[in-house]
Amino acid sequence: MLDRYDCGERNLALAHLQALRRLLPRDGRTLWLLDRGYPSRAFIHALTQERLFYVMRVPSTFVDEVLGTTEPDATVTIRITQERARHLKAQGTPVPVGTVLTCVSSRSCSPPARWKRE
Repeated sequence: MLDRYDCGERNLALAHLQALRRLLPRDGRTLWLLDRGYPSRAFIHALTQERLFYVMRVPSTFVDEVLGTTEPDATVTIRITQERARHLKAQGTPVPVGTVLTCVSSRSCSPPARWKRE
């Protein structure tokens, strides 16, 4: 997928995901793998709204909540504060104050329990 140089990597990634979703089965068994170039609360919110399963490698400094973890595998709750909501709105992705994004900070990854080998 190509666009103008000023389109923005995250916007292009969202368009790419939407195009791929039309091609892939809708059985909920697709796991999206995303690398360091995509971290943003707005992008995570969009993935969550689409009910996608994903693993995203991000820098440990991505959000303060990740820095506060003490275990190698931890659930991280990111609350959209007034300040974060203003920042997201300025990026063109309004997310309501009080929205909660729940992520897992992990060095190991296993598929959700409802995925079964066939």
